[in-house]
Amino acid sequence: IPLQVSWAEAGLALTRTLALVEPRAGDEVLHVTEATAAPGPVGKVRLGFTLAGRSCGQVFYDTTPEARPDGLFFVDLLPAPGEPERLRTAGARLDLAALGSALENRLRIPLPAELGGMHRRIEGLTTRLLGSEGDEGPLRYRLAVALRPARMEGTRISREGLAAVVTVAGEAVVELTPAP
Repeated sequence: IPLQVSWAEAGLALTRTLALVEPRAGDEVLHVTEATAAPGPVGKVRLGFTLAGRSCGQVFYDTTPEARPDGLFFVDLLPAPGEPERLRTAGARLDLAALGSALENRLRIPLPAELGGMHRRIEGLTTRLLGSEGDEGPLRYRLAVALRPARMEGTRISREGLAAVVTVAGEAVVELTPAP
């Protein structure tokens, strides 16, 4: 089951996450006023941060998304190709490695569904849709569904957005008997 977040939603979630954070880049304290997210190189996400402070402007990082039960996180934050040179040319003396390290543990996008009870909700939905028992022509049926808790399987990056891929597995037993 992919839990999809559009790129616009991802940027808003990251902006909210960083609203109260003042990351340090070397001896400089910065404020992130806006964050953006987009597809990056293969398997990566390109994050952009608009900074306020002594060093202001935009900086871009490539990172790997990681799905965890409490949201999408970003690890291995590295300056996008050409970013150090672009900033040096502009006269900025920003410590990109320090800023990346300061941001990495704080970047989180909440998932659009709570995983803890997902398997129970799917069991309930299946039972409501099909009924736990009933008659279908010459047959009677009884349905029992038992699923294990959801597991994170990874992430998927697309042009539309970012998704946490969740697996819900278990058993469904249908008992068919002739109608009386």
